[in-house]
Amino acid sequence: MAATMPRNAELADQLDLLADLSEILGEDSFRIIAYRRAATRIRESTSPVAELALEGKAKELPGIGRTIEEKVVEVVNEGEMSALTRRRERVPVGVVDFLRLPGVGPKTAARIWTELGVTTLDGLKAAAEAGRLRDLSGLGARSEEKVLKALEAGAGQKPAAENRGLL
Repeated sequence: MAATMPRNAELADQLDLLADLSEILGEDSFRIIAYRRAATRIRESTSPVAELALEGKAKELPGIGRTIEEKVVEVVNEGEMSALTRRRERVPVGVVDFLRLPGVGPKTAARIWTELGVTTLDGLKAAAEAGRLRDLSGLGARSEEKVLKALEAGAGQKPAAENRGLL
């Protein structure tokens, strides 16, 4: 069991990432929607969902079923959901960073990765500068400009954890 109980925000973040990775991998949309809905409910909950899950009561929250409750218990015991760990192994780390850019969602990130072979923010910047993004259907010169502006402004970079604190 983890030394401390995970906070609701941590649980929700893992579910959101699981949804993003699942969408990048083109998995079933009903599961993706369920993960996102559960993440929202957990984030909004005033009760510690980890404790509720250990007691078997998290299912009483709307949008949380048996499977999500089991995933929460897994986070408490292991630190991370095994489903999330498996998907992290399949998707390059940098591809998830694409999601922090305006106009780049999971499906676009997947296409950039699979069709252009780009897996890092530096690679994405180089592809945009070379005009390769417009080769993907649905993306054009304006999309490339947006990506370049966002990258130059520092978008996509992970926020420094030490700058974040509780309100």
